[in-house]
Amino acid sequence: MNRVVVTNRDRVPARGFTLIELLVVISIIALLIGILLPALIHARELGRTSVCAAHQNQIGIALNMYVADNKDYMPREGSTHVPSVNRYHHPWPRLLIKYVYKLPEPNMSNPDHRDWDSGVNKVHYFDNAEVFRDPSHPNKKHPVQYVVNGIMLTDQGRQYQNGRHPTCQITEFMRPADAMYLTAFADDADDSIFNQQQGYWRGIDDWYDVFMEVHINGPEENSNNWGGNVARIKSDRHGAVGSNALFADSHVELRQRDTLKELESWDDRTHNYWW
Repeated sequence: MNRVVVTNRDRVPARGFTLIELLVVISIIALLIGILLPALIHARELGRTSVCAAHQNQIGIALNMYVADNKDYMPREGSTHVPSVNRYHHPWPRLLIKYVYKLPEPNMSNPDHRDWDSGVNKVHYFDNAEVFRDPSHPNKKHPVQYVVNGIMLTDQGRQYQNGRHPTCQITEFMRPADAMYLTAFADDADDSIFNQQQGYWRGIDDWYDVFMEVHINGPEENSNNWGGNVARIKSDRHGAVGSNALFADSHVELRQRDTLKELESWDDRTHNYWW
């Protein structure tokens, strides 16, 4: 029987990847990532936009429940009391929270669990009230991440001097489907708004309203050293398209950025009130 002897010279040498081949593979992977990553980010933001719309929808349901319990009155900026509540300047989150979240039983030995009117900042009341939070908001310190429309305009479309919209009845809206009630709160990237809230005698839920024109069309970026002259809205929370907005008839829609920056868009046509 003949034996075949294989010498080292007959063996096929193991061949690795060349540098050029590796660079080609890396380039292809980088190209695929570049193509897919924006799509994944966009899909993720679409999901957040949908969650935000669902939260605003729940706020709209809570608003309807509150209106039904309070003779058609709805919370606005809060500068005049709701008649059936008989309180002065109750912020909208404070009035609506019981319709979206079961409040914890207060521990009266804890100074943070005192009555709302004591002026104590009761952060724990909002700890689990996810409805008031926008999943796209970058500042998680804020217990509320939406702002309500407290702009008061004349029937000529001009803002009253230092005007803040008093509590009104929902029946006063001529076109509730066009009356914007709530939208996205500003980033507050430097915590300036948040820091001023702490220790504020009216509580941590009192700053989430819009009642000056500058709150709408003021600077949204690089607005450090909060002094009131910056926007309280975020007009492009959900990408370049715009931000979700809740309307008086409880429907939610994605509003265009330019539309949110126009004062006229905030005119709910409720001009028949005493001030």
